[in-house]
Amino acid sequence: MIHDFAGHPFQADLSRALAARGHQVIHAHFAEDVGPKGALRSTAQDPSSLEFVALSLGGLYAKHALLHRRANDRRYGALVAELIDKTKPQVVLSGNTPLDAQALVMRATHQIGGRFVFWVQDVFCEGIEWVLKRKGIPFSHAIASFYRHKERKLLLASDAVVLISPDFMSVFSSWGIDPQRVSVIPNWAPIAELPVMTQENGWSIAHGLAGKRVVLYSGTLGMKHQPEMLLELAKAVRGDESTVVAVIASSVGAEWLAAQARSHDLKNLRIFPLQPFELMPQVLATGSVLVTLLEKSSGKFAVPSKNLTYLCAARPVLASVPSGNLSAAILRESGAGVTVEPGDSHAFISACQRLLDDPARCDDMGARGRSYAEQNFRISDIVVRFEQVMRAESPSASAEPELTVSLAD
Repeated sequence: MIHDFAGHPFQADLSRALAARGHQVIHAHFAEDVGPKGALRSTAQDPSSLEFVALSLGGLYAKHALLHRRANDRRYGALVAELIDKTKPQVVLSGNTPLDAQALVMRATHQIGGRFVFWVQDVFCEGIEWVLKRKGIPFSHAIASFYRHKERKLLLASDAVVLISPDFMSVFSSWGIDPQRVSVIPNWAPIAELPVMTQENGWSIAHGLAGKRVVLYSGTLGMKHQPEMLLELAKAVRGDESTVVAVIASSVGAEWLAAQARSHDLKNLRIFPLQPFELMPQVLATGSVLVTLLEKSSGKFAVPSKNLTYLCAARPVLASVPSGNLSAAILRESGAGVTVEPGDSHAFISACQRLLDDPARCDDMGARGRSYAEQNFRISDIVVRFEQVMRAESPSASAEPELTVSLAD
């Protein structure tokens, strides 16, 4: 079972690759998550050994209401646990999953004698503390400490751990996580499903963006992604009728931006809902410059997967991210874009203007990005690494005391 709470594109890519190699694969995800989605339905090209399962709580998921969310996360974890008990997979690889749900997923896996692999996409406790402090929630440090303890406990009890960035080990090594059980497998994008397209395409024409200079952001847009940078950019270019800032996004940041666009009468700031995955090649091709945003304190504990999808589109990337973030390192290595420090709106706007005014440079960066993706996103290589992790034997039980995860936690 590949369990991806968010239902992102590259996890579905992994499930398809595993099924193509003869594995019986169940790909489970949360139906009500509002983030970007991959191709989560079986197609005529998929083998019969692949099944997609959308798990639903039957209503809206209150992501930002702390107590309500914890209750729903536990309800969701119980749904996954029920599916595990019914299907009895030999291995469960689970990622992007809130810790209260992940505890139930791991317990159910071990109860049927299965092997549990924790796929770490974010250091959850660091993100929780950042959000709580930003909102001024009382006892935020105590709440974050509770989840730090829970996250450590789950990682110690996992049969194997997959990290998307070596930077995460700076935290986990101090938690006593056995490095022999840890593998680093960077994220990727399903490049075969993201062909390069022209700027004038069905989506850009339908939305009046064909022939425009489009600065495009696509994906989840929370407040940690600094939506104010996009607002300042739209203000800076509002006198240029040929330039549009297009935001294809969900979450509170998108709602805030839409309100700001109305308040400031910014007709050049266009907000669109998240688009179906099959339209993403056209959506990304509409952009002249593709934008990644990440708040400074999230630097080492979040790696924007949208950055990897952008590389497939053969468009230059403008990233306002901490210089130590893995996405910044990839852009430097590939030559596919420009990075500026978070919060520096002047540098961000200046860098964007320089890119828009230099189409030849943009073409070169786009080609470099696509070349990097073609070399590093080969699913035939990536799937072998995951097979090795999922087949490996667990360390001897005598290596450390047995750990259990209590539902009372």
